[in-house]
Amino acid sequence: MRHRVRGWTFQSSLLGGRLALGGVVADFLFSPPDWVPPRVWRVQGEYFHFASTQAQMHDVLQRLTLENRGFIVVDLISTDIYNSRDAVLDAALQGRQLRATPILV
Repeated sequence: MRHRVRGWTFQSSLLGGRLALGGVVADFLFSPPDWVPPRVWRVQGEYFHFASTQAQMHDVLQRLTLENRGFIVVDLISTDIYNSRDAVLDAALQGRQLRATPILV
C-alpha cells in the first residue's frame, strides 16, 4: 500500500535541535495546518537506540519533552518496519505505535 501524506518534513530541528541542550531533531515532523496536534515519528533502530541504558534514557526524556509540549510521539521500531511496514505506517498515521517501545537494558 502506498501512503501519500502531506504536511511533513524530514530531520526537523525542534527546541534548538542538536545545538541546544534538550533539543530534538525529529526524524519526521507532521505539523499544522495539516496535523493538529503536531506529530513526531522517531525511527528507533537497535544500534543507536537500544544499545545502552544512556541511549534509551535519552529517548525516554526526549519523548517526555515532546509530549509535554503537545506533540504526539510515535516510535517506529526498525524491525517492525522491516517485517510489517504497512501496518506500522497505518498505525503511525493514526497517531499510535504498532507496539510499545521496548526497553532492553
